[in-house]
Amino acid sequence: MAYPTDSLSATLAQVDAAARELRSLAARQITQLAAANVESSAVLGIYMRLRAYQQRFSAAAQVEGLAAYAQAAKGNDTLDIAAEFVAMLAAIDAAADWIGAALPKDASGYLLVQTLGENGPIDRQFTPAQTARLRTALQGIVDTIAP
Repeated sequence: MAYPTDSLSATLAQVDAAARELRSLAARQITQLAAANVESSAVLGIYMRLRAYQQRFSAAAQVEGLAAYAQAAKGNDTLDIAAEFVAMLAAIDAAADWIGAALPKDASGYLLVQTLGENGPIDRQFTPAQTARLRTALQGIVDTIAP
């Protein structure tokens, strides 16, 4: 028999750490998006990170017994871990979906986020006004994760 490294406590610790990272990422992005124009590659980077967190959390949600363990570990019998997870995943979806809808595409669905200049590709810029709804969606993520 091998030493079990994938215990519920380790999984919960990983989920907690990822949630803190995600909350921090979303808060930083809100500030950056409000302060200045942002390149399309940065917006795509946010999208990719959101989807990666979504996959991590979705996988953790499938771990049998994790919700009950988390409730006990956090010492809160009324905490509905499953509902909180669903809310967090929905907030991630909302932000990622906004990005997916906001990025311009051609009729075949290819992204139109760069133009070719003399020195190579030039990213499309998104203004703070254009990213206002993304900032709202990112705030939704922040709001679903306790500090």
